[in-house]
Amino acid sequence: MSVRALSLLATFFCLIAYFWHPALCRATVEQQLLAEPTASLAAAAARDGNAARGAAVFFRAEMACHRCHVVDATASTGPDLARLDKKTSDQALVESVLNPSKTIAAGFQAASVDLKDGRTLIGIIRGETPDEITLCDASQPGVEIKVAKKDIETQTALAQSIMPSGQVNQLAGRQEFLDLVRYLIEVRNGGAQRARQLQPAANLLAVQIPPYEADIDHAGMIGAWGDANYDRGAAIYGQVCANCHGTEHQPGSLPTALRFSSGKFKNGSDPYSMYRTLTHGFGMMTPQTWMVPQQKYDVIFYIREELLKRQNKSQFFEVTKKYLAELPRGKSRGPEPKKNTPWTEMDYGPSLTNVYEFGGKDKNLAYKGIAVRLDPGPGGVTHGNHWMVFDHDTLRVAAGWHGQGFIDFAGIQFDGRHVVHAQAVGKIDFATPSQPGWARPDDGSFNDPRITGTDGKRYGPLPREWGRFRGVYHHGQQVVIAYNIGGAEILELPGLANLAGTAVFTRTLNISPRQQDMVLQVAQQPKSAKLLTKRVVNGNDAVAIVRLDSSDNAGGLVASVSPVPAGAAWTLDGDGNLRLRIPKGTQPLKFTVWIGAVENSTDVRKLTTTKLEHAERDLNSLTHGGPPRWPQRLETQ
Repeated sequence: MSVRALSLLATFFCLIAYFWHPALCRATVEQQLLAEPTASLAAAAARDGNAARGAAVFFRAEMACHRCHVVDATASTGPDLARLDKKTSDQALVESVLNPSKTIAAGFQAASVDLKDGRTLIGIIRGETPDEITLCDASQPGVEIKVAKKDIETQTALAQSIMPSGQVNQLAGRQEFLDLVRYLIEVRNGGAQRARQLQPAANLLAVQIPPYEADIDHAGMIGAWGDANYDRGAAIYGQVCANCHGTEHQPGSLPTALRFSSGKFKNGSDPYSMYRTLTHGFGMMTPQTWMVPQQKYDVIFYIREELLKRQNKSQFFEVTKKYLAELPRGKSRGPEPKKNTPWTEMDYGPSLTNVYEFGGKDKNLAYKGIAVRLDPGPGGVTHGNHWMVFDHDTLRVAAGWHGQGFIDFAGIQFDGRHVVHAQAVGKIDFATPSQPGWARPDDGSFNDPRITGTDGKRYGPLPREWGRFRGVYHHGQQVVIAYNIGGAEILELPGLANLAGTAVFTRTLNISPRQQDMVLQVAQQPKSAKLLTKRVVNGNDAVAIVRLDSSDNAGGLVASVSPVPAGAAWTLDGDGNLRLRIPKGTQPLKFTVWIGAVENSTDVRKLTTTKLEHAERDLNSLTHGGPPRWPQRLETQ
């Protein structure tokens, strides 16, 4: 098969994967922007962009735009944006950021200069005489160096811009790009005066060196290097450093970034000098303020052992006792590295839509799962103790569980891993099979008619005549899900109640008039399960007790409906599917189904003799606005 054929085949499978599972081929910010016409982006930037926010992006340390594009500078490696030709179109500004190598401004074409001593310099040629050239060093913006021609081995003009491609991938999304372009537009139009007006305050730009850096035991940390440091350093290098610096086999995206396997250091290759580069920055290398001392020395050890000692021995600095004795003395090793998992700390609000997995790999997948936190408290869905997931493809409650941790946060949108799904962490109290949550209205079957993928699994929503997802209402920490089954409109509120000291999961349902009987999938138990049903004496609750065996003292699942719709009945089929049949009728219904897991018959008796409060709640009151989800007032500068 030809290379072109393989490429087309790979593209085809990626498209298939995207439609079946969008998270597998999630586009980068750059890819999303490149897919939109430049004229559209330029118009959106002029209309929706914010120049003040764009200035904050422009001067952000990791973007490094201001290092090369300096107003009124005499030795800059990038064009002075305040002196751009006023005829430069907004589209041209968009293209210059998205594709910097497409059109390189006159006088800013980079050159690579190989010296006879083995060094390579990259920069802008600013002047030339018969004996020497003047180079604006790209690795040290603003610094001009003179190079004697007799020391030059070769000099090559580069077709690639010094500005790295893919820089926009450091943006949060399209809006930040629009803000940045709007800033460029205003500086082009207003010149240096407008640039100075928009420049953020100096205190917002200053790099703050933590006080603990003055008391670091550099000698002790270097002397303690071992396999654990190598492993941690390899992970950091692969996640962060390789993008710019590259690997042994793949060059990095930034031409001026040192390629450790073959290049020469400009700011010292000994461990302490490398540490200072990470701490204070050097040239276009910005300070890595997110790293604590242990992380810095971990990645330094990896670079030394893997990329210098094996592949670039001339740059490998031998650590001796004399060298260690000369390092700054200190007693601290700084704070412990903090695992960078912002997705676990973020407040998503009371619900989070994602792909969720229950009961082991691929056994029960909710591809369009709305996870709802059921217990009150701050921090949003990730900080609770009880959860329920509603899958809006199949219109089913996939599972309810409790414990510490919510999910394992596996997946490309969390920890970067592909072809895995977030699994529930804790004890699963009940679950339903990967099939429709309500019976087909016309024949009462649960046969899944959706498309079957190449992996044998069903994908996509139910047919419209069967069921349709309408949306989600948020009212404080309560989440109401709206959908339609066979023409009957349904509002459902997932919840939690305390019955006789036992936490039970509740599904409060408001159902409009129905032209057919409706059957609700409530849970699935082992095929050996036994079903007992009865009505509670002190109320009209129909209780279903699903025992795991025939023992009178056995526990199992207890489910109840309160109040009981006239003619409703519980069923348990040979596959362990616990279902509630609701008869057709011209009157709307309001009731609550609750489910609890118990260990013995004593707990069963307690639950079946306790009445559920507020079971007939009208959910329409939660669909017309409520308190702000995040009441804090935010002030931006």
